[in-house]
Amino acid sequence: MRKIKRFLLIGIVISILFSSFIITTAAEMTAEEIINKRDDNEYFDTAQMEAEMIIVSGGRKIIKTMFILGDKRNALIEFTNPVDRGTKFLKREDDLWMFFPDAEEIIKISGHMLNQGMMGSDFSYQDVMESDKLTDLYDFKIIREEEFEGRSC
Repeated sequence: MRKIKRFLLIGIVISILFSSFIITTAAEMTAEEIINKRDDNEYFDTAQMEAEMIIVSGGRKIIKTMFILGDKRNALIEFTNPVDRGTKFLKREDDLWMFFPDAEEIIKISGHMLNQGMMGSDFSYQDVMESDKLTDLYDFKIIREEEFEGRSC
């Protein structure tokens, strides 16, 4: 019984020390380290997903569904909702093409067209092209720390 209490006490002490180490480490992170963690959670080496885009415009709600395959520099997006079924986007490196099945036509999207809304949404084609991590695009600094729900952030 005495050994169990000793192991329990040692376990509690180790847990407390480890928890304080994690809290201290998080509090001492630089702005770039914080953004790197965010980027690590957003970017994948490869991805396969089904997604839904809801567009609200003029009191109407339009739902577009799509299947996406991609990696860090390339992606294929195929719309699967009835109205847009078969419409595809192909992103290879820094180029973007769109395929319309009804017209059997492929269009390269470039220049000013990149600033237009994708499929009637507020996302521009340029937004779709972005694959750079935030740390590759911007410089960061911590301007202040605040407390939220009792935790420093």
